Amino acid sequence: MRVVGILINTLSVYWIAMGIWFVLDTWKPGVGASTVTTAIGFSLFFVLPGVLFLLLGSWILRRAKRKRLGTVNGQAAGSPIDLVKPVSTNDIYRTNAPRPKAGASGLAVAVCRACGSRKTIRAGTETVCDYCGAAIEPS
Repeated sequence: MRVVGILINTLSVYWIAMGIWFVLDTWKPGVGASTVTTAIGFSLFFVLPGVLFLLLGSWILRRAKRKRLGTVNGQAAGSPIDLVKPVSTNDIYRTNAPRPKAGASGLAVAVCRACGSRKTIRAGTETVCDYCGAAIEPS
C-alpha cells in the first residue's frame, strides 16, 4: 500500500508540473482570448486531477503508516489510553462470571447396560434408554 501511495504521489506531482509547463508555454501575452481558454483548459486537465491524485496518494500513505504502526481508531497501540480497562458491555457471549467446574452442573453420563448407548441425565435420577427401553441408572 505504501508503494502505491508513493507512486500515485510521484505521478501526480509530475502531472501537475507538466500542466504548469504547458500553461506557461502557451501563455503568450497579447494573443487574445484563445490563450486564456487554453490556459484554463490545461489547468483543468492537468492541475485539478493532479491535486486530487496527490490528495489520494497522501491519504494512502497515511493509512499505510497507521497500519504499519498498529494504530487503532487513530490512537497508537500501547499508548496510555489503551491501558485503561474497557467498560464491560452486556454481551451474552462474553461474561466475566466464573465458569462452573466439570460435573458441578449436576449432570452425569449414564451408559445403558443392555445396548451400550449413552445418555446425559441429571445425577441421582433413573430413566429409560431411548433405544431399547431398559432402565438406566447413573454411574
